[in-house]
Amino acid sequence: IVRGAEDQDTVFAETLGRLKSMFQFALAISALIGGFLAAWSWVYVLLPSSLSLFSALIFAFTIRLPPGCEEVSGKSGGEDGLRASFVHLKRSLAEFLGHRRMLANGTAEVIGTAVGEATYQFRVTFIAGVWPAAWLGASRMLDNLCAALGFLFAGKLIRRFGEYPLLIAGKVYGRLANLAGLLYPGIHSPVVMSSAGLFYGLTDVSRQSLMHQLYNDGQRATLGSVVALLGALVLALFAPLLGFVADLYGPV
Repeated sequence: IVRGAEDQDTVFAETLGRLKSMFQFALAISALIGGFLAAWSWVYVLLPSSLSLFSALIFAFTIRLPPGCEEVSGKSGGEDGLRASFVHLKRSLAEFLGHRRMLANGTAEVIGTAVGEATYQFRVTFIAGVWPAAWLGASRMLDNLCAALGFLFAGKLIRRFGEYPLLIAGKVYGRLANLAGLLYPGIHSPVVMSSAGLFYGLTDVSRQSLMHQLYNDGQRATLGSVVALLGALVLALFAPLLGFVADLYGPV
């Protein structure tokens, strides 16, 4: 079945949303289990986490390209394959930097990933002040459940409203929900702040859908990986800075 470009973009958003919703449901379960394990000892939390990361690394080495992709990727093996990969990366980066809209969206995604993830991870410091430590796992679980619902219905909402309206609505509601929880602290604050997760799934799929429309088939995996790597690097730089500022002026 040959689909039009617009229909393919919608299918991409719906498929990505359903896939990421499964991750969020899994994170919700692990957050709840982690909360119970932490009540006994942090060792019981850190040890399974380390084992899961090590297992993911092992499974990564078993992944192989689908049939027919070797020729497209230029991975013919050995030194020639390595050289072809760097040539492909150079060409993709040159086109990325020369495309104003692609560069703007990619930069926004890098900054949004770094700042958003750092502030999200740091938010537990505030929640620990209004909820008992034993409830912190439940707070994370609520975040992930709301995000899972957002991811699950992202494709259908993008089909109806489009990416940009959902991005704007998600950013506005996220800021308002977090401000409401901070300015009026209480036992309700984590619930109010977790509700922003509903729009997290919508905005994430909307961003990915926009980037998907800009990339061609030869760039998609390469530039997607580069943008993700840059987001992780900026996060590594911004997170300690956020902690330093919090030590000076307080977590709020």
